[in-house]
Amino acid sequence: MMTIRKHPDPSILMSYAAGTLTGALSGVVAFHLSMCPRCRADVRRLEMLGGVLLEREDGIETVGSAKRRVTVPKAGRERFRAEPDTEPIVPADLACEILPLPLVRYLGMTVDDIPWQSLPKGVKQYWVKLPEGSGLMRLLKAPAKSELLAHSHRGMELTMILTGTYTDHTGDYTRGEVTEMNAGTHHHPTITSDTECICIIASEARPRYSKWYARMMRPILGF
Repeated sequence: MMTIRKHPDPSILMSYAAGTLTGALSGVVAFHLSMCPRCRADVRRLEMLGGVLLEREDGIETVGSAKRRVTVPKAGRERFRAEPDTEPIVPADLACEILPLPLVRYLGMTVDDIPWQSLPKGVKQYWVKLPEGSGLMRLLKAPAKSELLAHSHRGMELTMILTGTYTDHTGDYTRGEVTEMNAGTHHHPTITSDTECICIIASEARPRYSKWYARMMRPILGF
């Protein structure tokens, strides 16, 4: 059984339950919830505690039954669901052991079907299309024992590992685990596994790369 040791910060789970995270960030939280019973239980408790008050806030409506209330913003409505009301039916050709079920349902394809874009040093990426104002989300696939480009952040970023292992200045991460970066944080991730690492990254803004050549290539390659 998979053991998840590193979870989204409680403040992020609270924002997710309140419906105040951007679509991209809330998507990564939903993907984590699909794998983590502990955080699902935490979010369920937060929803029950905050639902009655939040539904009276301007721009918020409540959806779902009285038994399980979920608050979401009217604008930029959440598109990823970690806990569907009924067991989802996933076609056999979309069964996937790598991508979280909410992402498979959203994309309508498995990791083998993704039209990866090649980047320097064997890295590949795929931008997930989201509604305007939802933030940015991409899948990144990096070779074993490789270093990703050093960069700093202009807003919050959540990264969840799907395959392989990954390390940065905050520690080591494996499948289902989430790392959080905030505005101004300098980040230089390294792939530590003997196999490729696939992760899903959600951010409020594009990062600023430390190397001048990376900054020059970014408009052309779109990373």
